Amino acid sequence: MALIWILMIMACLLAVTVSIGLIISKSNKSKGILGQFQSKHVCGIPNLDSGVGADIKIYSDKLTINDTQIIPIDRYVQARCLLARELKLSEKQKSVILRAVTGGMLLGPIGAIVGGMSGLANQSKQDEILQPYIQVVYFDKNNEKKEALFLTGYSYDFTKGIVRLFNESAGRETNVEELQYEI
Repeated sequence: MALIWILMIMACLLAVTVSIGLIISKSNKSKGILGQFQSKHVCGIPNLDSGVGADIKIYSDKLTINDTQIIPIDRYVQARCLLARELKLSEKQKSVILRAVTGGMLLGPIGAIVGGMSGLANQSKQDEILQPYIQVVYFDKNNEKKEALFLTGYSYDFTKGIVRLFNESAGRETNVEELQYEI
């Protein structure tokens, strides 16, 4: 019975989400917006600090960032999806006291010594984090080639879809590159 209620609630939430998305997309289309996404600016846009949220929109004739920075489509070269692989190392400290008490309860004084000794070394763990970025290549008003970088926070596939939409809207090719670095 509870499963039926959960499924009904999930279906309602999905319907509301889809209808909101349709309203937003109809609103965007009426404004001439072909695509839009939220990101964090990393570098490459003048007068926009690193880490600041960036609302990027593409129109048939321009690309805008936060509705203040405008890149005309004739100066837009292309967008690229960059996938950065971060290797994050984390250490977890073992509890010497807990291991000594457990060893002592199981095997007496010798177990306490061995248990305590087993907790002296730290346990290392390596996690791989994939960070999709969008790089926008353009020419500024002085005709200098610039590259802007945005951290998307979306999945890799969704980010590739954004890049594909941007480039197809501007008649450009789509490239995907993987960068790997260790932190």
